[in-house]
Amino acid sequence: MVLFPVLADSIIFYSDLAEVHYTLPVKRKVDEVVIRGIPKGARDLEVWSSSGYVIGRAMRDTVLPADRRKYDSLKTELARIRRRISQIQAAQERLKYESDLLLSYVKKDGKESVKQLLSLSPVIERNRVAMDSLREMLDSLKAVSSSIQKRLSRLNVSQSTLTVRLEGFKGGKIFLRYRIPGRWDARYRLQADPTGGKLHLEGLAELRNPTPIPLEARRVILTTAYAPFHGIPKHRRWTIGVAVPKPMEAYESKRGVALKLGGPSYPSVEPPVRRRMTYVSTRYEYDGRLRIPAKGDGTSLIPLFRKSLSARYERFIYPEISPKAYFQAIFKPDEDLLAGHMDVYMGGELVASFKYDGGQRGVEDTVFAGYDPLIVGDVKLVRQEKKDRKKNKRLFTIETRVERITVRNGRDVPLSLTLYARKPFAGSQVRILSVSFKPKPKRDLGEGLMMWKVSLKPGESFSVERTVKVEYPKGISIWW
Repeated sequence: MVLFPVLADSIIFYSDLAEVHYTLPVKRKVDEVVIRGIPKGARDLEVWSSSGYVIGRAMRDTVLPADRRKYDSLKTELARIRRRISQIQAAQERLKYESDLLLSYVKKDGKESVKQLLSLSPVIERNRVAMDSLREMLDSLKAVSSSIQKRLSRLNVSQSTLTVRLEGFKGGKIFLRYRIPGRWDARYRLQADPTGGKLHLEGLAELRNPTPIPLEARRVILTTAYAPFHGIPKHRRWTIGVAVPKPMEAYESKRGVALKLGGPSYPSVEPPVRRRMTYVSTRYEYDGRLRIPAKGDGTSLIPLFRKSLSARYERFIYPEISPKAYFQAIFKPDEDLLAGHMDVYMGGELVASFKYDGGQRGVEDTVFAGYDPLIVGDVKLVRQEKKDRKKNKRLFTIETRVERITVRNGRDVPLSLTLYARKPFAGSQVRILSVSFKPKPKRDLGEGLMMWKVSLKPGESFSVERTVKVEYPKGISIWW
């Protein structure tokens, strides 16, 4: 008798794997059943019956020879297309380099540039047409590659068949359980509401199926626990060592912005805030038929909760990084929140997307919550002076740079915000003689980050003047 397990009773997603449970009804007496459609990556497989005994089982590959030949043919075609895509991309790079070289040659010729441009324009136009043609070919090949990958995922060449021998089975149910390396991740959608002093938080679970066979179940259970041990217990060596963090314990880490004079850096827009990584033990149950796509066909999202929480919103601006003022929401979760991905919306617009470190119930947490386009900042150079002086028989340049950092309230209501500015560090061959701010910062946060608390009336501006004096060997250029 052949059985096809289609709808699972339940799928339990642990933190390290997924466990699939099936109940297969059999209405008559049989000595052997064949169960098809088991993923080849399944492990810890167990099978038992409601009556009689399982006296033997065997697993084998069930892929049809025609499917295997089609799979191998598609894999070969996919490899050929990928090689062709690489060749086209290399040709695009060559044409771009040639066009840039011709344009740079024309620009260097001074008075004869127009003449040279007219003589080289046919070559440049030919390269442009060739680039357009290559771009169309590349788009077409990428579409074919995507189609082949979908066809490969549908062939399901990683299926196995389980043959089970029974004794004394007079009809009833066959129970099947196996494990696959599936997992689930927490996702959050946060709707910021600064005017109402609230935030609306939706918790979701993203389910991933790494097998080429879609899974469908009547019930899904999600847990942060590790999968229990199955089988006969075995002796394990007893070692006493350093304790691991227990559930509900947390550690904190600082995140800051470090900027140095002497080379480019890529800082974050976020100010240094206290982040908390939380170890949480939790469990969710979702009843209702659910389908989890096969590998390569996407993931499944299921809702876990939806709630509104009181929040305090603070604005901050870092004009050297961005001219916009940003919001951060400060709130206390009423339950433990797992680490996961968070999307932040404001007025229906996606304004932020980042990895959330998790939160602990009753402990204040801070998340980035969007930007305010009506509060703007800028940095302008006010004065720059250079003087040379001789020291130890060497010539040095002393450069003084004065900049004005300004923030303006474009709203028709008074508001408070935090202004951040940086203090430079000395880079290679550069010595900083002095750094001053006027007015003085309210707080030095370390790593060269300064902070001011600012209250602005409608249309009012606030400015900070920064004066930096540096010394470096004459004849070199420095990066500010």
